[in-house]
Amino acid sequence: MRRVLFEQLDDNLRIPEDQVHFPNPLRLDDISKAIGAVGGVDTCYGGIGYHGHVAFNEPEISRWYRPSIDEFRNSKTRVVQLAPDSIVMNSIRNTGGDSTHFPPLGVTLGMSDILAARRIRMYCPGGAWQRHAVRIACLGEEDVDYPVTLLQNHSDYVLYTDMETAAPIIPNLGL
Repeated sequence: MRRVLFEQLDDNLRIPEDQVHFPNPLRLDDISKAIGAVGGVDTCYGGIGYHGHVAFNEPEISRWYRPSIDEFRNSKTRVVQLAPDSIVMNSIRNTGGDSTHFPPLGVTLGMSDILAARRIRMYCPGGAWQRHAVRIACLGEEDVDYPVTLLQNHSDYVLYTDMETAAPIIPNLGL
C-alpha cells in the first residue's frame, strides 16, 4: 500500500503516517484498539473478491462449521485460510499465475470494524470475472457465503463499478 498507493500521492494528500494501520498477525487486537482510540473510522474503502469476500472476510472453508450471519457480522480481525479460488484469482493477477508465490493465509480486518465505519465505499471494476459478485452484492440476500451482502443495510454504503462489470452475464460454454 505504501509503495503502490501512498507514495504516489502528493505529500499534502497522503494519510498521516500515524493514521496508517495494517493488521498484524502477531497482534490481532491492535488495529481494533487503534480504531477505538480515535473514535472509529470515517470511511472504509475496499474491493469485492470473486465470491463476494471483503478484506479477505471469506466464506468459511469447513464442512463442520458454518457461522451464523450475526457471528460473521461480529467477527474480529483474524488470520484466515484463503479459499482456493482466491489464491488462483490473486495469483493470476499478482504473481503471473504462480499460485506457489501467493500465501495461503491472510489477515483480515473483522466485519465488525468494517461495518462500524461511518461510510463504506466498495469498488468492483474487475470486468467479466466480477459480474456475478456485483449482482450478489446488490441483489443477494444476506448470506455468509457472500460476505459483501452484509454491507447492504449499512446506512452509508456505496458500491462503485464500471460498465464492463455491470454488463449482462451471457454464458458462453462453447457449446
